[in-house]
Amino acid sequence: GAHGQGGSQSEAERVPKVFVLESPDRAHAEQLRIFVSSLPVTGVIGGPEPRTMIEGRMYRVGDVVDESRRIVVLQIDMNTQSVAFGDAGGNIVQRVIE
Repeated sequence: GAHGQGGSQSEAERVPKVFVLESPDRAHAEQLRIFVSSLPVTGVIGGPEPRTMIEGRMYRVGDVVDESRRIVVLQIDMNTQSVAFGDAGGNIVQRVIE
């Protein structure tokens, strides 16, 4: 019999889709990926200045999401419903909102 084919989708299975786009520093890129995976990104809003909603706050491109880690919003893409984040070391990850 096939295991794990249950129809119910638990929270554990809903892992955010986060892709590493640039990783000049592998260790920090992985830290960035984990951090962005943990962010409660709830949506993207289009318009002349696209924004993304994180923890109930609106962020635009260039806004700092985490001061201590110096993580900023680099890109908000309405077509792919994704947000790219970068750190001070040039690592970039993309979070797809589902």
